[in-house]
Amino acid sequence: VAQAALDVALFSGEYGTERLFERALAMTGRARVEDLRHGRLEEAGRAAVAAAAVLLRDRSPMFSHVAPNGVAGLSDLLIEHLGLDLLIVDPVQSLAVGRMSRDEELATAILQLKSLAVRRQCVVLVVCHLAAPVRDRADPRPTLGDLGIMGALAHHADVVLGLFREEQYQASNDVDGAAEVHVLKSRDGALGYADLFFYKRWLRFEDMVEPNR
Repeated sequence: VAQAALDVALFSGEYGTERLFERALAMTGRARVEDLRHGRLEEAGRAAVAAAAVLLRDRSPMFSHVAPNGVAGLSDLLIEHLGLDLLIVDPVQSLAVGRMSRDEELATAILQLKSLAVRRQCVVLVVCHLAAPVRDRADPRPTLGDLGIMGALAHHADVVLGLFREEQYQASNDVDGAAEVHVLKSRDGALGYADLFFYKRWLRFEDMVEPNR
């Protein structure tokens, strides 16, 4: 999104700003995070990461650790940075601040994010961990019901995408890297899925040549 000359901010509840930039360099430069972190890059890898650094310098997302006061902190950010095109919150569970039960608090946060997106005319992308155990069922692909949070995401979101990596559920060289993105909900479009490939060493999803449906 940043490379398309749009303004984007990513708030993470799992990584600090330095670690986020490190992962962005690895993904953009197609380098292993461990090699980048410990200075073990070969000449080609150093050149690719240097090019990624220039790209991120010129068109970089704004990375930050998620605000401790939940949605109110994100609202303050959007007021400060008027014209932000995309706000990413990863994960939504990091917005819980302990004022009520976790599900009630997160359901309220999702409703507030929806209102914030409309009011500030900003797209809000929320990353959500699955609440339901899926490993032991016949088909572990994510569904709307797996999101939990009292159904708030399934109800309020305009679009819900579910990522599925087959190798997380069965060990086989045949499925190494195999991944799918499922459109679980779309207010204005069709449902379906597309095949992806996940490069573990780069932490990067990429399109397959011929997506399904």
